[in-house]
Amino acid sequence: MGGDSQAVGDTAVSAYEASLTAVQQLIIEGAQLATAEVGASRRARLASAAHMLCLAGIDEGGTSEDLELAASLFRSAAEA
Repeated sequence: MGGDSQAVGDTAVSAYEASLTAVQQLIIEGAQLATAEVGASRRARLASAAHMLCLAGIDEGGTSEDLELAASLFRSAAEA
């Protein structure tokens, strides 16, 4: 079964906040690049990987570690 629901909930909030920052940076990046280049960027790949981990983290059997890693990847995407 899944991990501790409180830990998952806490880290979900952290991952969500980090995702907002990453998405804001992707929007800024998108305004500067051609559409085809945005999806191929390092930032976009990191954000996509983080999104997949978020889905794993909230899915049945997900753990707070999934969401912690997702938050870390979103932060990396924002800083890329």
